[in-house]
Amino acid sequence: MTKLQTKIMSMDFKKTAKHFILLSLVIVLLGGILTGFLFRTQISEAVTWHQTYESNRGSEDVRYDGEHDYGDREREHEREYEGPDFFESGQFTQPTVVAVATFITYVSLCGLLALAYWLLIMAWLYQAASKADMNRTLWTILGLFFNLAAVIGFLIARSQQTVCPSCGVYQKSGAFCRVCGASLQMKCGECGTVVDGKAAYCPHCGKPLKDKTK
Repeated sequence: MTKLQTKIMSMDFKKTAKHFILLSLVIVLLGGILTGFLFRTQISEAVTWHQTYESNRGSEDVRYDGEHDYGDREREHEREYEGPDFFESGQFTQPTVVAVATFITYVSLCGLLALAYWLLIMAWLYQAASKADMNRTLWTILGLFFNLAAVIGFLIARSQQTVCPSCGVYQKSGAFCRVCGASLQMKCGECGTVVDGKAAYCPHCGKPLKDKTK
């Protein structure tokens, strides 16, 4: 087993997930607030421009004059406000170098968080599939392409397996646990029916399986 595989198999994903969520919230919230503050002038100007645009668009009396139809007038009106001339007209204040650098850094960090999230999903699928004696290569590849959908599919597939009542390891059906050797089956003390080790009551006679708690 390579160092990377060993690292993945030894990871505590519950702890990692908590730290990742906390870090993501800090970066997204604080970064968003800081970026919005630095671009507050441009945001205000954009809101004002949009309100003006909508006001002029709604109040304009567009008539068919025999030369231009409604679509032509509409496109001409949009070009007046949305074309290159508008952005070069100086109606927006140029952002500062600090603001631009902050925005680029914020977007980059969000991209890295998205990449880290994707890789963590793949790593968790690799570890969980390995522990459940399932095809880890297949589930890792599915995680690469389908991410959260692959996690849902994996959980559904794993739920069909037997869980050892002693160590909690998921595994294929059998008489004994492949990890700790505990019995995965037990006999009902009342009727002698062999039942699944995680059953609480006998499916044949309905009696409680008292030996389960011993």
